[in-house]
Amino acid sequence: QLIAHGRYDDALALIARDKRPRALAVMGRIHTLRGEREQAAARYEEVVALNRRKALQGGDALWALAEAAAALGAYQDANTLYARAVEASPQRAEIELAWSDLFIQKHNLRDAQTGVARVLARDANHARALERMARIELERGADFVKVDQLLTRALRSDPELVAAYVTRAGIALRDEDLAQAFRTARALLN
Repeated sequence: QLIAHGRYDDALALIARDKRPRALAVMGRIHTLRGEREQAAARYEEVVALNRRKALQGGDALWALAEAAAALGAYQDANTLYARAVEASPQRAEIELAWSDLFIQKHNLRDAQTGVARVLARDANHARALERMARIELERGADFVKVDQLLTRALRSDPELVAAYVTRAGIALRDEDLAQAFRTARALLN
């Protein structure tokens, strides 16, 4: 939740000494979001090294390994590992959404939508799933009204969801509506 709200320092402070695979992967993601590529790669390499020493099992550990594989460019391995992580923890929406993010990154919108739809089938108001669906629809070229409706629902569920504000500001910039982009950024910062 802290990461989704842009509170990276707080999140790092909570897990700084944790050497479990999931914590290391989260640290890697935070470093990536902050543009700290070397630190991110180091954390992801630690996850891979843990797996070499002892094969990681369970949804969270497999999720961490999948995230590390994707971050290090091993996309096919990441896909396989995400599938195993979802199988191990089928009710964990965050794993399904992370897998969908991989598909979005690789422009496989159909598979990305399938994963997000599974999350929304369990919780129609899941903020991060609604934001992902908005991004998928935006990539598909859907009209901005439909995308904005999804973002509005996401922000109704989680008013601090940074990604929803960023996507909304991106739409305004695509429309060359700088005033709306600034209003969206201001709403995020307030």
